[in-house]
Amino acid sequence: MQIISPARPPLIVYSAKPNFMLTGSTVDTIMATVPIPAHQIGPGGTVEVIALYTWTSSVNQKTMRIKLGGLTFYLMNNTAANPGYYAGSRIYNNSDEQSYNYVQANTFYGVIGNGLQNNAVDTRVAVNLDFNGQLALGTETMALRNYTVKIFPGY
Repeated sequence: MQIISPARPPLIVYSAKPNFMLTGSTVDTIMATVPIPAHQIGPGGTVEVIALYTWTSSVNQKTMRIKLGGLTFYLMNNTAANPGYYAGSRIYNNSDEQSYNYVQANTFYGVIGNGLQNNAVDTRVAVNLDFNGQLALGTETMALRNYTVKIFPGY
């Protein structure tokens, strides 16, 4: 177990209710951004992300993405006629240059159905955590209602 230096806070939380409404576009669109300073996550650190998206209830595809440093760590395509989705993901920072995560629908706990996803994100430099949305039909609407980002710094 690593002891976190007193100079580094044990938990950093970003939370917002952006209520960003996406409509009239079918391209992948950034709906909110959380800037993460250089060395904030650190080797062995974890980022926990929770987001609430809502949209027009139809069978047309809606895509939610959560990206760190421009790379997709969470992707969910929804074609069900339900009005929203709770997205959750944990990003584990293996080293300063490599992060991995798993996607677990609606909860952080349970069987990992898709295995681990490896990505190369250099967290020694500042990176953005982006909440994205994409619609298959531009006349529909998707909203990012709320998000919470918790950073548990590594060593």
